[in-house]
Amino acid sequence: MSMFGVLTILGIGYALWRYGQTGKTLQSLRFSVIGAEIRNARLFLNIRAYNPTPNTVKVTGTRITVFHNSEPVGYVELTDRIIITPGSIVISVPVRINALSAFKVLLNRIKSNQKVSLTVKGYINTTAGKYNVSENVVL
Repeated sequence: MSMFGVLTILGIGYALWRYGQTGKTLQSLRFSVIGAEIRNARLFLNIRAYNPTPNTVKVTGTRITVFHNSEPVGYVELTDRIIITPGSIVISVPVRINALSAFKVLLNRIKSNQKVSLTVKGYINTTAGKYNVSENVVL
């Protein structure tokens, strides 16, 4: 067998191995919204990313909508790439707020003197695949 044949077989083997690793990462990677907070007059979502694999994963984009009482009040749209190394990290992402909806939420919070429940729905795209997000958080 020629050197070219050996290199071709090794290349195909490596490609199949990498494909298998990506599948394992896709199945293992987890995202959860662990809270929301207001800092410097801006709303942030705190998202925990858990990567139990030895592979590094990049977040390539998001589209997450934040709802209060089924009404959209803001959204998260990341364009910066975030790198998720093996282990667990918390990503704090800013929420773009709809001013009128935010005013209604604030007014509701003042009136009721209670915490505000938000629903977070959307997806996170990564180099390992797309992950749906649907969770409730309290502000």
